Amino acid sequence: MPVKPKKKPAKRKQRRRVKKKNQKLVLFNKAWLVPALFLLLATVTLAVTGYVIFLRTPPATRLPGPPLPAQSLPVLYPAAVKVQPSPEPAGPPAPSSRAEPAPEKPRLAIIIDDMGFHRKLDNRLLDLDYNLSFSFLPFGPFTTSEAQKAHDLGRDVLLHLPLEPSDHKWDPGPGALLLRMSREELKQNLDADLAWVPTAIGVNNHMGS
Repeated sequence: MPVKPKKKPAKRKQRRRVKKKNQKLVLFNKAWLVPALFLLLATVTLAVTGYVIFLRTPPATRLPGPPLPAQSLPVLYPAAVKVQPSPEPAGPPAPSSRAEPAPEKPRLAIIIDDMGFHRKLDNRLLDLDYNLSFSFLPFGPFTTSEAQKAHDLGRDVLLHLPLEPSDHKWDPGPGALLLRMSREELKQNLDADLAWVPTAIGVNNHMGS
């Protein structure tokens, strides 16, 4: 039997067609690559230029826009209404002749007691330039004279009245008021104590419980 010839020419033609087709695709892609790159570069350049010109430029250096039409402007005043000039600002208000009372502040009273038995110490305390009150014990050797000095200096003077202590080992001193005393004895002792400080305006206790 005769041998059939191989179909090599057909395969060669098919390969040539594929090769030509691929060459056309490559040329097609290369032909569009350059314009695409150019278009992309131009777009980026325009975007950067617009950002620099319109966004980074200060408002004072930008060109003014077109004027608004007359219909869009707000009507502040009608034509028939005359605008009155604004009055001149008034000066500061005149001070009131009626003075407002000052707010009350906390008050503190400081009383120096046991006065009348130490002349040097008493004089040093009386010479202090403070608004102090002084309380003098009765029957003190300097009670009457120092109490008068305090009164002359304008200080408040009190009687430092001795009262009975809770523990009897403590001596309240002469002129003390004791629980065992009758009403009459208490009154006599109190009058005698006040006689030592005639300028007294009040009484505070010495000892006593």
